[in-house]
Amino acid sequence: MQTIIEFIRSYPDIAELIGVIGFMIYIGGFFSVQSGFMCGNGIAFPMVQVTAASFVLVSLTTAYNLPAFMIQTSYIAIGIFGIVLRLRRVRSNRERPANPARAARMRAPIRFDADCHEPATLFRHSKDQSDSPNPQTLCS
Repeated sequence: MQTIIEFIRSYPDIAELIGVIGFMIYIGGFFSVQSGFMCGNGIAFPMVQVTAASFVLVSLTTAYNLPAFMIQTSYIAIGIFGIVLRLRRVRSNRERPANPARAARMRAPIRFDADCHEPATLFRHSKDQSDSPNPQTLCS
């Protein structure tokens, strides 16, 4: 690990480029969620965030900044937590428990990107709201 850090420090321009790529991944992921190309509740968004934070963290090896380090490590930790949580829920929802009491305690399934609502359907301004999604199901 130490040799990798020394290698990156010997090429500060490459480390800076990796950080810029991380920034572009952050912005691309955020734009994708806001424009409806990616679901913020799916597994893809935390994976994008962890990747971007890792790239920016690499750039901090040449120009260390404590607050930036804390932000990036927090994004990585929370992102990994979200990925693990989503994978556990998907696995537990695939298993059909024989005990009905256990089935009642199981968490709601996490939708992946294909199941996410488009942003335009979240805020309808028409008088007929019958086909609008239930707000409680959007964040489950």
